Amino acid sequence: MPTVVCPSCGQVSEFETFKRAADEFCSNCDFPLFWSRAEVPTLDTGDGVDTSRRRLPGAAGRVSAGVKVCPTCGEHNLVDARFCIRCNYDWDPPPPPPEPEPVPVMEVPLPPPLLPADTTTAGPLWPVLLAVLVAGAVLTLIVAFA
Repeated sequence: MPTVVCPSCGQVSEFETFKRAADEFCSNCDFPLFWSRAEVPTLDTGDGVDTSRRRLPGAAGRVSAGVKVCPTCGEHNLVDARFCIRCNYDWDPPPPPPEPEPVPVMEVPLPPPLLPADTTTAGPLWPVLLAVLVAGAVLTLIVAFA
């Protein structure tokens, strides 16, 4: 019966076998415990030298040669990783697109303000001219017949 220590919170859990099922997550912090095994299987070639080790996802396992911690999920990743192996966080995101240049706004000049109407004039001139013409005609007739 393998015993697994959760690398996230330190809780000890025991399992019969690992099948990557829902019960293989830490009951305290919900960390996937199938990523951190209790024992590291090695390949025995018979010469007494461990030629290879099975590495599980993440760099927080047996060797910490150089890691960087993901700011979103806290997973330890190798230094040269481009994406987080747990949440796919992009370590080298593309630069944001440049802001568009502002369009110059042409201001239309306002028309000059309207002047208030002059209240000193009585009105149009045509009635005055008509009256002068009529008076002149009447005077001409009076002088001609007198």
